[in-house]
Amino acid sequence: MKTALQIAWIIGIFATAILVGKLTSRDAVNSDSELLDVAPFLLELEKESDELFKELSPIGFDQPSHQKAISLRKKRWYILGTERGSLSYWNSNKIGIDTSILTLEHYPALYQYGDDLYAVFKKSLTKYFAFRLANDGKIHPRLTKHSDKFSNKYLLDTELKKEAIGSILPFQTIKRTKHAFLNLALFCSFIFICLTLWYAKIEHIGLYVTSTIVVGINVLTYYCVQLPLNDYFLVAADSISDMSGLQLNVILYIHLISLVALSLSLFSILKKLPKLANAFLLTIGILFLADFFLDLNAHIVHRSAIPFDFEKLFNLNSASFSALSFVCISFISLWLLIHHTRLAALIDRGTWLAIVASILVFMIFQYWDANRTLISLSRPVLLVGLCVFILKRHTKPRWTIYTFFVITALLTASIIAENHKERDNEIAQHYAIRLVNNEDPRAEIALQSFENELAQEFLVPEDYHNFIRKKESIESRLKHLYFTNYLEKYELKLLSFSPDGSNINGSSLYTFGYLDSLFNNHTSRTQSAYFYRLDNTSGLNGYIAEYENCDLAGQYGSTYILLQPRVVQSDFLYPEVFKNQEDKPLTSLNDYSFGLYFNDQLVSQKGNYSYQLNALPTNEHSLFSISAMHHFSYSIGQYKVVLSKRENTLRAWLSTFTFTLVTLLLIGILSSLAAYFFMGKEHPLTRAFLPFSNRFLSTRIQTSLTIILLTGLLLSVYIIIGFIQANYNQNLEDQLLNKVKSISATLQNKVNLARKLNNEEQRTLILNEESSTYNVDINLYSVNGILLSSTKPYLTDQQILGEQMNPQAFVKLTQDKSSQLLIQEELEGSDYLSAYLPLFDGKNTILGYVNTPFFGKNDELNKQISNLVVNILNIYFLLLLGGVFLAYIISRQISKPLMLIRDKIAKTELRGSNELIVYNRDDEIGLLVKQYNKMVTKLEESANKMAESEREGAWREMAKQVAHEIKNPLTPMKLSVQHLQRSYTNGPSEQLDILFTKTSKLIIEQIESLSAMASEFSNFAQMPEDKFEVFDVSAILQSTKDLFKQSENAEIIVNIKPEIFIYADPEQVKRVFNNLIKNATQAIPDNRKGKIDIDLKTVNNKVKITIKDNGKGIPTENYKKVFVPNFSTKNSGMGLGLAICRKIVESAKGTITFVSKKNIGTTFTITLPRNEKA
Repeated sequence: MKTALQIAWIIGIFATAILVGKLTSRDAVNSDSELLDVAPFLLELEKESDELFKELSPIGFDQPSHQKAISLRKKRWYILGTERGSLSYWNSNKIGIDTSILTLEHYPALYQYGDDLYAVFKKSLTKYFAFRLANDGKIHPRLTKHSDKFSNKYLLDTELKKEAIGSILPFQTIKRTKHAFLNLALFCSFIFICLTLWYAKIEHIGLYVTSTIVVGINVLTYYCVQLPLNDYFLVAADSISDMSGLQLNVILYIHLISLVALSLSLFSILKKLPKLANAFLLTIGILFLADFFLDLNAHIVHRSAIPFDFEKLFNLNSASFSALSFVCISFISLWLLIHHTRLAALIDRGTWLAIVASILVFMIFQYWDANRTLISLSRPVLLVGLCVFILKRHTKPRWTIYTFFVITALLTASIIAENHKERDNEIAQHYAIRLVNNEDPRAEIALQSFENELAQEFLVPEDYHNFIRKKESIESRLKHLYFTNYLEKYELKLLSFSPDGSNINGSSLYTFGYLDSLFNNHTSRTQSAYFYRLDNTSGLNGYIAEYENCDLAGQYGSTYILLQPRVVQSDFLYPEVFKNQEDKPLTSLNDYSFGLYFNDQLVSQKGNYSYQLNALPTNEHSLFSISAMHHFSYSIGQYKVVLSKRENTLRAWLSTFTFTLVTLLLIGILSSLAAYFFMGKEHPLTRAFLPFSNRFLSTRIQTSLTIILLTGLLLSVYIIIGFIQANYNQNLEDQLLNKVKSISATLQNKVNLARKLNNEEQRTLILNEESSTYNVDINLYSVNGILLSSTKPYLTDQQILGEQMNPQAFVKLTQDKSSQLLIQEELEGSDYLSAYLPLFDGKNTILGYVNTPFFGKNDELNKQISNLVVNILNIYFLLLLGGVFLAYIISRQISKPLMLIRDKIAKTELRGSNELIVYNRDDEIGLLVKQYNKMVTKLEESANKMAESEREGAWREMAKQVAHEIKNPLTPMKLSVQHLQRSYTNGPSEQLDILFTKTSKLIIEQIESLSAMASEFSNFAQMPEDKFEVFDVSAILQSTKDLFKQSENAEIIVNIKPEIFIYADPEQVKRVFNNLIKNATQAIPDNRKGKIDIDLKTVNNKVKITIKDNGKGIPTENYKKVFVPNFSTKNSGMGLGLAICRKIVESAKGTITFVSKKNIGTTFTITLPRNEKA
């Protein structure tokens, strides 16, 4: 672990040094552009273009090199060929070149097309190569690799014309604050928070050092990102909504790490305070943290721009899952802080008043200072209370982890579901306001684009009365020429009046005075100079414009164009793939239907819901409703907007809960892996989420079944998605081909089609009419592959799309003579399906090629796939829960016999009666049970034989020992008697009486020694019958100590906790204490003042007794012999005392151990089970 800490410090310091270096050397944003020369890079490209030209020549649609030329687009090389000034070959429909670039004297030349900048190289009289240097200001990575001076540079909008310019271009330096610095700061914070957690665990002073570094990194990040203080620290109300998703996530993680580090340091200081003060301040701190996390996570979901709708998978992004992980990790951090501070252990009878006081202080402060409601303040209190309750109730760490795992998932899913619904309601309200206020920015942009051309339509050189007679045809012409595509949502009314204001319309619904008053008094300005928005006081909705009519004779009149939303509107195709279109504000919400009412009468509606003409819908309320229609209404004056959406609250919550569980599972696995490497495989966190670390078969079976279910889920989802995609694509291709065939057939049936197509206006009218009829976009290409007309002219006007047909399609249609073609095309990084069909005249001559692109494919397909996957995930989640429960039952049934075998084996004794296992099934486990029973039977037979052999051996050993011990005193007795006999033979004398007395005394002493030896052997061979009872061991130990208090060579010091009860034989326990204390006094050398420490205490429901002396100790080589019978280090005694002591302690289900150091002393420790007082 020491090595890991050192490595972490090295990495952390090195990364922080880089961070500080980046901060001090960061590039400021230049107010003035920097001019850089790209000429050296152009020379490098020119050499490459020469090699490519040699490799591809000859170049043409009918050449083998065409496919390789197509592949060069990925490297941003574009190839063009000309013939008599017209384009004859191209490998992409993205680029277009006019004749000005073809007549230059010097190459390479720079050329701008749309938002792209190209370097053009002339390879021959008719062949040109172009390399894209920049796209929307972002330069190609090759330019950065070519020279470091282009690093972090952005090409300014040079507004180049389609002509050659110099090679010196204006660049601006990009700020280095966003991604690289933030990611490095997060990495440094992560390294030091790991160190902080480790130091907090071991209560090391390094905790304060690493916490300070973490906070310092946060301050450095603030100075680097250069955000306002309130925005960076998320204090301002709109700070969360103003940040991008990725930037917000990184800053949130940095703040969370800093907050955890500061909390650990602060709580470490609080531990040093008295218990009451610690409990009071600690509870307040935890409550504020819980409240902060709840409020912050709610704001992230409610205010940020991060998508949290987990029912729409394809709307989610990396920021969504990062934010989801943050919400989970923030609550996990709260649980860890509560666990680390041991708040649950602080709560007892002595501190409950301080805890209650801290809760009251928290709620009063938040109520008065932040204007909070009591309901919102009760949430953090309940959350902390639940956590403390779980920590007090659960004693198994692994189950505690699982409990917090589930609580985090439930809490996170509930917060996201609740606040996401509130955010949807706010968006719906904003949308309703725009509908009531008649705001349609997209329509206004479209009206502005052609308003001047429309004004020319009313300046007619012919007779004004002729204009009146042709009004219907003119109205139809204007409708198909201008008011197509998106503007078809409005009903067009062309209302004309003579110079005196008389009505010359077929209908007298509107008068000149009414429209003049409406235009001048009840409108507001828009982006357009002609079209004005009708306000709420008009009684109408939409736009109005006034145009003056005039002919050469000076006759004039007025024409009002009134655009009113249709009562029933349909969606029209919208090219989602174009970047410049995505940037425009959109007002439609695809999931909603809306109905616009005026005086409770339906004026306009859109979507799938069927609104009543004269009554507003009401919300559906049903206790058992799974999916109900929810209506949101908003009114201004006499206008009311009703937004309707079908909501499935249960499915929405379940989807969020499923993704939250998956996210938490990944977090748990990563945490378990970290615990495995740093804390070992036996740590509870390691065993919580790593199945291979669990030693139990039942757990492995449960995990295996769960993995099988998950694998089946993923496999089935993959197969179903593939089937849906294939089926959808096939249906889409059939529909698109049918449409383009119908369009082609309709066009071919028109009279004088070739002449009409040669007229630009008539061509536009025809295409717009067919586009409206078939609800598709249409492009018409010439036989040379050049775009003639499009129902989306802004694509080429804004140079989003080139004027050439897709080269692959051109080859298929012109050379392979395909009668129809479906092809995948790419534009602005997105794919779409495109259909081509030749257009013939009456003589079967090809006039051109009709193309219908379908841009909405991805949205429709993604929606179907998303709904399917979410439904499958939810169903499988419920099945998974049932599967986990079923796996638990099955694994228990499988492992139950194994657990029984395990328990029986654990209880198997060499001597004693071992029970056989009864198992009636003849399966693998049955075979194992039979082998176990067979082993038990053989073990009993072997034990009996071994016992008999041991008894015989023991008696032989005992006989030898007894014979040896008896023989020793008999020898001096024999010699003394023989000496006495010789003296007696010599006759009576005074010496004989003395010798008799001395011999008699010696014989008596030897007889007593023999009697003592016989008693010791008897005691060891047959202990008295146990008389177990519950008694106070402290009283026994105290009385034993009193017997030795008069010992002259030892001081006895006692530390005995009173009233500690055990279940054993009190007389035998007293004998153990006598023996140990006696041995302790005898082990003290004569030249040393003896000291014996006797200690009695309870540890984890065990009674621990230690007897420590400062004697000469036990030699290391004798450690294994201490409890062996007949071993003794003393000159006297049989060496049976400690053997008897161990036998007594073990009979009471206890243990006896010792620790000894030579010439320092010996400590004997007895551990016995504690018993409550009877």
